[in-house]
Amino acid sequence: MGHQNVAIIGAGAWGTTLSCMIARKDCAVKIWAYKASTCEDINRFRENREFLPGIAITGNVSATDNIVEALKDARYVIIASPSHVLRQLFKKMAPHISSETDIISVTKGIEEKSFASVSQVAIEEFGGAELMNSRVAVISGPNLAREIAAGLPSTTVVASHSKKLCEGVQRLLASERFRVYTSSDVLGLEYGGSLKNIMAIGAGLCDGLCYGDNTKAAFLTRALREMVMIGELKGAMRETFYGLSGIGDLFATSFSKFSRNRTFGEKIARGMNKEQAESSISGIAEGVHTTRAAYLFGRKEKIDIPVINEIYSILYEGKSPAESVMSLMTRTLKGEI
Repeated sequence: MGHQNVAIIGAGAWGTTLSCMIARKDCAVKIWAYKASTCEDINRFRENREFLPGIAITGNVSATDNIVEALKDARYVIIASPSHVLRQLFKKMAPHISSETDIISVTKGIEEKSFASVSQVAIEEFGGAELMNSRVAVISGPNLAREIAAGLPSTTVVASHSKKLCEGVQRLLASERFRVYTSSDVLGLEYGGSLKNIMAIGAGLCDGLCYGDNTKAAFLTRALREMVMIGELKGAMRETFYGLSGIGDLFATSFSKFSRNRTFGEKIARGMNKEQAESSISGIAEGVHTTRAAYLFGRKEKIDIPVINEIYSILYEGKSPAESVMSLMTRTLKGEI
């Protein structure tokens, strides 16, 4: 690639990992961090000690807490901030986004009130339907930041309605250790990547309750059914949920010790309340917000999503995880499909 300016909005583990990957392509990368202390860590100590300790950050990555400075002359703007802050963040960014700038979302979350994906919020705030067709891409897959930062082989998918943009992002990120596939199913990637965080919380609940592999396998299989149902209602392709950005991401996030959502669920099952579990992990467990968003969407659309409803009851109504499992196990008997 070489000599392109890239802005990354969000200095969590994934944003920091991407900054290092892209910088190796001889691009100049500016990463925007909410906290000045994170900027100092990156600029002075060449390490993000809070979110990605032990990983050296390359020299052509610089950090700033000034979002206008981060966006200046950017060819690509990568969105890596938590979903619940994005609309307000986009409003601040909009006057400084050039018509030549492409937007790439790596955030796996859904806006709670509207149940809109990140690309849909970006289109509303950055310029309407034309943006959708040519200037917005999303990335999703089994992408645990720490493993990728450590150089372990991994894969992802980039989706856009623009083939040219897809191929550009593919070249920006691909390496011998990181294989990038392309897709046109933007919403499939976004809803798969977001809904799987709810299910990873459920997988963590299974772990915290010390249930076995049978339980977890059954749970994730039924959970995938609900992901597909919601995705299709939102206009996504069923096939996408059986690929890397659906079932691949679901497996990685539900089994990894590095998964914030799985860890959060495990802590809930072991007796913490929602607030205690959130404060005990580094970064944001996106599935907490997405659970509420999906629950409200399910009620509005009158769809049968018992897994999501039970996780909502645990997180927002104080229901015991063991009681929720019994609620699922004693539902009316019926056929599988």
